[in-house]
Amino acid sequence: MSDQLSLSCRCGAVQGHMTVEDLAAIPRYVCYCDDCQAFIRYLDRAEEVFDGCGGTEVVHATPASLHLDSGTEHLRCLDLRGGGTLRWFAACCGSPIGSTPKSPGFPFVSLVATFIRDTREKASIGPIRGRLMLKYASGDVGPLRKDALPAFRMFLRVARTMLIERLLRRHRPTPFFQAGGASPLSPPQALTAQERARVYGGPAA
Repeated sequence: MSDQLSLSCRCGAVQGHMTVEDLAAIPRYVCYCDDCQAFIRYLDRAEEVFDGCGGTEVVHATPASLHLDSGTEHLRCLDLRGGGTLRWFAACCGSPIGSTPKSPGFPFVSLVATFIRDTREKASIGPIRGRLMLKYASGDVGPLRKDALPAFRMFLRVARTMLIERLLRRHRPTPFFQAGGASPLSPPQALTAQERARVYGGPAA
């Protein structure tokens, strides 16, 4: 029997659910990379999302397990570096949703944990499996190092998951791309020089 996690942005305009076999088995991590931090700063949601060292808690999911029941017209995405990752958010209230590869052919979603709104459901998710990119963390990270997960190990885990899900043809449907196509529901936005300086630090160039 499957379980469901209820999903919602802050204002409730974007709502949905995530279907899972076992809540306690959901892969949960905390990422401290500069791109995750820049994304949350862009949305002005640092106080809501970051832990005490600038980390963003995420859960890993497949696109087919996510269902957005309302509010898809509010979906927007950022392309922070012109690379292979899209960062999705709800334009109605600036709530972060998560990140996906640029192509729906790669079945992976890193869902920001604040998009899971039911605290009882969230409490049933299993323990944190690793902390990523601690070199970008701020403050006293000493107590966190016991959970540090090297980037290459994370890459191998994600690559294995994507391969299995693709072979099982569970990369569709996806709530972030046009039905049957490769185009994101919303055109990716690039940062202006001023926005980049604000969210990453340094001069606007």
